[in-house]
Amino acid sequence: MKERRNALALILIIVLLNPCFYFRADNIHINDKIFAWITCITVGIALFAIDLFMKGKAEKLFLSILFILSLAPNLTVWSYLDIGRVCIKLDMFWVIFATDRSESKEFFQHFITWKIVLTGVLYTAAGLILIVRQNSLKALRIKRHRMMFCIPVAIVMSCIAFQYTVQAIPTFDLYKSRIIYERQNRIFHSKWIERQEQNIDVKCCLNDTEPHTFVIVIGESASAAHQSLYGYHRKTTPLLDSIKEDLNIYTQVVTSATHTAGSLLRALTFATYENPDAYMDRPDVVNLLNSAGFNTRWITNQPVLDKIGGFYGIAAKEAQTLTDLSRFQKDDGEVLPYIQEIVEDTVDTGNRIIFVHLLGNHHSYKSRYPENWKRFDHNKSNDIYTQFAFDEYRKRIIDEYDNSILYGDFVLFSIIQQMKKISTPACLLFFSDHGEEIYDFRDFRGHSVGNPSYFQARIPFLFWSNDEYRQEMKDLTIDTARVYSTEELIHSISDLCGLKHEFFKPEHSIFSKNYKKPEQILVSGRNYEDVMIQK
Repeated sequence: MKERRNALALILIIVLLNPCFYFRADNIHINDKIFAWITCITVGIALFAIDLFMKGKAEKLFLSILFILSLAPNLTVWSYLDIGRVCIKLDMFWVIFATDRSESKEFFQHFITWKIVLTGVLYTAAGLILIVRQNSLKALRIKRHRMMFCIPVAIVMSCIAFQYTVQAIPTFDLYKSRIIYERQNRIFHSKWIERQEQNIDVKCCLNDTEPHTFVIVIGESASAAHQSLYGYHRKTTPLLDSIKEDLNIYTQVVTSATHTAGSLLRALTFATYENPDAYMDRPDVVNLLNSAGFNTRWITNQPVLDKIGGFYGIAAKEAQTLTDLSRFQKDDGEVLPYIQEIVEDTVDTGNRIIFVHLLGNHHSYKSRYPENWKRFDHNKSNDIYTQFAFDEYRKRIIDEYDNSILYGDFVLFSIIQQMKKISTPACLLFFSDHGEEIYDFRDFRGHSVGNPSYFQARIPFLFWSNDEYRQEMKDLTIDTARVYSTEELIHSISDLCGLKHEFFKPEHSIFSKNYKKPEQILVSGRNYEDVMIQK
């Protein structure tokens, strides 16, 4: 045993440091923390028992493989625990898998602290030292101790097999999640190809004597709590404030998930928490519109991903015209000339819909607006009131976020002004994929998959229409106090566009006279009521 103390120490570091960090996790119940301790201790003993059957180079190789495999999962989990007091587990890893390079780069630049770097350096150094110093000269033989070898192996394999146990050990959880993610991706793409060949029975009930124009603007990380349109004390939306009489400002709309992948997957398809795989077999919103004869266009300033975690990229590629501006890495004002060109196009005489996917208020916030839009400065105005902005850095972050909201106000206002030039029926719907928390009620900024709050869940949801559209669509009901989740948005878009199909349920449309408040609304898997009291 004495000659294996380095091996034992390494295994304990790899396995038992995780539950030590779990005290910081707000998304893990105490019973789960206790179970994690039991699981980690059991697996640690099992791995050490397996090590007893190795010596020399074979043992070093075994320990090296364990350590190398543990590096990325453990450091990822510890980092998120430090940043947001959230323990990543199971399909929460999918959000990371779907992240593009530019977003990853920004994340590392703005969220990786010296504590996280130091932890990584110390962990790596400790592991390498223990591996180098370990040199067992004797080992048990499997033939003589077959049961003693098979039982630990069975314990480790069982831990990997069961979802509830695998989440206690990130080294197992991340790689298993990756395998499941890739398998689901293959299935998804296969189903998507099949779906393109299917005939979708969808009818458009709009008046066919004149063309209709629809614009769906998708924001990013926009918090209603930081918009003066929703009562924020800073004038962050002065332009929209000036035309608020023309807007329908919905006050009780929440996102279905506090990350883009989950939110837009449900918003643009029929996937729900009750039926999460519906996006595999049923059409998405662009499929429906194409089948109804619409001219579909997609203008994006977001990278076009085509994986499960970036389903909006699949939808974008299904549009008849895709304009990808993300490669220019410029602010959202770049979309305006393209929208103006479409709006002023008199040759296109059919119904048309334009999806506009903005970078919005995604971190880094200061990169989301031109330098001349830097209007808010706490040093001049002294108007930051949250107690959690207790230093210069945090106050500056709030300034930058509010400036990004201000510029987003200009972009959306400009789109609406362009829409007002249309003489035929036209309407615009704006919603954000999720909100953002900026030191509002705790020392945290960003959006968290496992620990959502009111500020991350409540989103701006605006509807504008011209007189011609309102005259035709008299049956639509406008009630801005309705409680609604973007999980059901595909029904609302169908309603706005006059689409009738077998999947449409009017009680799920926020614009329908038959609307019914869902019995349960979930935000990233948590009850809506529980999330909304966190403020």
